[in-house]
Amino acid sequence: MLLTVVSLLMLSMIGMAYLQVSRLDRVTAAQISTNNIDIVAAAVSAYIGETLVNDLVDPQGNFFNEANGIESYDYPWTNPEVNFSVLKADGSTAIAQGGLLDDSWLASTEPDFSGSEPKWPHLTNLNGIFLELPRSDKNKKQPKERVLKGSNPQKTDTNVPITGNKSLTESSSKYEAPGVDADGDGIVDSRWTWATIRQISGISYIMAVRIVDNSAMLNANVALSQVSAADTFDTSTQGTDAPRWSYPTELDLGNFVFKSGGTATELQQFLKYRLGTTTTPPLPLPWTGAVDSRAFFWLAGPSLFGNFNSANLGFTTNYRKLSIVDELELRYKNGLNNDRATTTIESTSNGLFGLLRESATGEASYTDVSGVTSMQTFLKMNRVIK
Repeated sequence: MLLTVVSLLMLSMIGMAYLQVSRLDRVTAAQISTNNIDIVAAAVSAYIGETLVNDLVDPQGNFFNEANGIESYDYPWTNPEVNFSVLKADGSTAIAQGGLLDDSWLASTEPDFSGSEPKWPHLTNLNGIFLELPRSDKNKKQPKERVLKGSNPQKTDTNVPITGNKSLTESSSKYEAPGVDADGDGIVDSRWTWATIRQISGISYIMAVRIVDNSAMLNANVALSQVSAADTFDTSTQGTDAPRWSYPTELDLGNFVFKSGGTATELQQFLKYRLGTTTTPPLPLPWTGAVDSRAFFWLAGPSLFGNFNSANLGFTTNYRKLSIVDELELRYKNGLNNDRATTTIESTSNGLFGLLRESATGEASYTDVSGVTSMQTFLKMNRVIK
């Protein structure tokens, strides 16, 4: 009897010890996994930075040296006339296109709706391989590798369909839909690929990256208006306030507003808010006779973004700036209106309320897409909004 009790006690202690060790192992594994993700993420960021630098400077320190494959412009495309070698998961190599005199890393800013099938003109391509992940209900263990070469929608970064056959949103019997929403705005805009560090301790790592050129966008904290109506520019071409293109404040918010369906009333209201004035500003803004006013606004406002109206300037201004909340609203689902929030830039009191569709019903029309009357309808119909 005593032997039986002792045996049961020992078994109980061994069981408790095993459970404790198992718990410790799980905690340790979780910590290692988290740390590894941080390591991989840092490696990805470093690789992207290196890619951007290599698009400017060759190994000898020369800028825009076309002899070494570095062009003097940025445009989202992959050069089909050149090839480079890529490493596959099984250790073999394959040939992908691009890599010289192009910007395969750069994604298009917005989709192309000009045809019957909406497409992304170009997706970010960092290493010449896209992946399709196996469905969880199938017995596939590894992603399917797609080496990027040719025009097959599944094997290219160019003119990639968003919906339809072989599109970013179409799954197969064995693999998930290949599209990924990398920037979190609700629209698929990229594809999976191997991370910079592909594997650590038997765990494989993948990434989805979307790199866009902010220089292709208009900064609403900076731009002023050089027109009083669409293409109605300041007639004083020789005046002291004529455009000199020396500062970002030379960007023409006015023409953008007018040509996008906005009105002079909302434009002036928005500029009034940003200038912190009690009077409605005239258009164009700045206007003829305001000596160096575009330069003044830049130097006393946007150039000091983190410290608007600094006392160190020696004078006082009342300029206002938009916040990250406005930025998130502008990026929401690639420009669709978030009717659950109203920010300064779209408010009826201070913003571009008509242009930015403060109500949920004022979306732009996309009649070139069959059966669709708005971008919102299109994205909902095709389940691109998640």
